[in-house]
Amino acid sequence: MTMRARPTLLLLAALLAGLLAGRPAAFGLPAGWYRSDAIGLALEPLAGARRGEPYLLRVERDGEREIRTLYGEGKESRRWELSAGLERVYADGSLAEERSYDGAGRLTTEKIFAGGGLSESRQYRYGHSGLSSGETYGTDGELRTRERYELGSGGELRRVRRESPGAQGAEELALVTA
Repeated sequence: MTMRARPTLLLLAALLAGLLAGRPAAFGLPAGWYRSDAIGLALEPLAGARRGEPYLLRVERDGEREIRTLYGEGKESRRWELSAGLERVYADGSLAEERSYDGAGRLTTEKIFAGGGLSESRQYRYGHSGLSSGETYGTDGELRTRERYELGSGGELRRVRRESPGAQGAEELALVTA
């Protein structure tokens, strides 16, 4: 049985573009201050922290680790700690997300935290043509959903099929027609 895709499946498909590309593209920014925006993009290098900027991004180096701190209205709102194979994201001082990457820079594990504890985790698997599946687990370690991805010959995402154990049917989203 196939059901119509829900908005969450559409959002999932949109977010997969980042997975297909591997680790964050901007890893390796020069240390310093940047004019930024609400999502932490390094928009323009600055000579130093500038009063009156709604968002500032500070990039620091600590050995092989890169630390990016986003300030909104003068207060830390988000911090990213990037190192080989690992990315941690802090929101309002607490760990919010953690991502692990394999040697090829592909996302393999993603953990989401809420209220100081693990909320859910995701495991990603890759085949010869790229991303092949993703599984989401709850705090109890039980499988919640499994997504299977069909990629085209150029690596583009063609189809997503989501299955939930115990649920009847599956959701499917076809992005292109063949």
